[in-house]
Amino acid sequence: MGASAGRDGPADPIVVFSSDPSLARAMEATVGRSRPVVVVAQAPGAVRWPADGLGTVVVDVGPGDRGPAYEEVRRHHAGRLVLIVDAGEPAEQLPPDGACLTVSRPFAVADLIDALS
Repeated sequence: MGASAGRDGPADPIVVFSSDPSLARAMEATVGRSRPVVVVAQAPGAVRWPADGLGTVVVDVGPGDRGPAYEEVRRHHAGRLVLIVDAGEPAEQLPPDGACLTVSRPFAVADLIDALS
């Protein structure tokens, strides 16, 4: 899945599940120039997912909510998924997933942008 625009439409969107306003602002200021950024503060289960399944999903939730959020996202979206975790946080027992990447806090916005590419 590429970040560039297709022949017939805009670039694939990035859907961000986070209550961190600084993450949302940084994403919109950097990636938002080339790809639409949709910031959602509600749970993944409450979202109306696009039928085409395109885009990248970023999940920034606490460790207790990460497993259920992961499962809910995967029910609707098989594409790229980026999980943001705190430094030193033990790895969760999520199923093997070649389309899922983890970014640990603290991170530079450039690190997150690389994970989205």
